[in-house]
Amino acid sequence: MIATCAGNSDLNPEWKTVTVKSEHTYNKITERERLASRLGLIAKSSAWSSLGIVAGLDLFSGQLDPAADMVSEYALGGYAGLTYVVFTLIASAAFFIACAFAVSLPHTRARTMGVSCLLVVALGVGLLPFFPTDPDIPTTSNGILHASSALTAMAAFMTGVALLSRVDHVRRLSSLARTGLACSAAMALSFALMLTNLSPGLAERVLIAAGLIWVIVVSSIFPRKVGALDAVHERGD
Repeated sequence: MIATCAGNSDLNPEWKTVTVKSEHTYNKITERERLASRLGLIAKSSAWSSLGIVAGLDLFSGQLDPAADMVSEYALGGYAGLTYVVFTLIASAAFFIACAFAVSLPHTRARTMGVSCLLVVALGVGLLPFFPTDPDIPTTSNGILHASSALTAMAAFMTGVALLSRVDHVRRLSSLARTGLACSAAMALSFALMLTNLSPGLAERVLIAAGLIWVIVVSSIFPRKVGALDAVHERGD
C-alpha cells in the first residue's frame, strides 16, 4: 500500500501539489492560532488584574460608596496610582483582544466595525489617566474630557461586543455568541441606568465587569475554536 501510494504520487504531480498546499494552509492557521492565543492571554491577564484591583479597592479602601461613586473617583483620594493602573489594564485588555480578533477572523464589515470599537475603547480608557475626573458633575476641562472619553469608551465597548458576537465564525460557536450577546445586553442596561443616575457607581462596575468577563471568556475559547473552524473551511469540508 505504501509503495502504491508512493508510486501514485510520482505519477500524479497534482497529489504533491495538494499535499504542499494543505501543509501550507495548516501552518498558516497554526501560526495565526498561536499569535491569537498569545494576544488573548495578555488580554485575559489584564482583565483579571483590573477586576481584582477594583474589587480590592471597593472592599478594603473604605474611601467610596461603590453603589454611588465612580471608579475614577478613587484617583481623587489616596489611590490615584492604582486607579491609573486599572485604566491602563482595561485599555490593554481591549487592545489585545481587538488584535486577537483582527488576526483570527476573515475580513468582514462586522469584524472591522467590532475591532474598531474595541480600539476606541482602548484609546478612550487609555486617555483617562491624563485627564483627572472632577468630583460630582464635571466642571473643568480635564473633568469634561475625562467624562467624554469614559462615556465614549463604554458605548464603544458594548457596541463592539455585540458586533463581534454576530460575526459568522463566532455565531457558529453558539456558547460564545450567547455569552457576547448576554454581556452586551448587561452593558447596555447598566449604561442606561448610569445615565439616569440610578446607582451610577454600581451600574458602571457592572458594565466594566460584563465587558471584561466577555474578554476573559473570549480569550479562553476563541483562538483554538476559530482555528479549527478555519481548518475545516480551508479544506472545504
